[in-house]
Amino acid sequence: MSTARARKHTGFGPVLTWLILLPSVALAQGTTLPPGFGPGSLVELMCQTAGYNCDPRDEAYFVEVAGLIAFALLTYLGVIFMMLIVYGGFRWMLARGNESEVIRAKAIIRHAVTGLVVTLAAFSIWKAIEYFLL
Repeated sequence: MSTARARKHTGFGPVLTWLILLPSVALAQGTTLPPGFGPGSLVELMCQTAGYNCDPRDEAYFVEVAGLIAFALLTYLGVIFMMLIVYGGFRWMLARGNESEVIRAKAIIRHAVTGLVVTLAAFSIWKAIEYFLL
């Protein structure tokens, strides 16, 4: 066996050992709640003081959580599309008169504006559902 081939296989043993032992370390968490969570905790007290529904068994709690997730997702999408509009603007400025680059920049801006309009429409529909039905 050549020295190059021997060097190639020397790192395989530690990597294989690490891959075998990693799941046992990663799955070592307990089933209890972390300190500060659960009934009578500071988090629950603050939740009730703020006027939120804190009972995870209640179906209204599920609707509140779904609303927060939808709001976060739509906000994130809006930020991404705004960044794409700025990126398309930079591409247009840096095109320096190159027609193919200008066309690509316009396409980026057009698609980002379309995505932003769809995101704003979804946000307004979600808010209407939240206001009228919930």
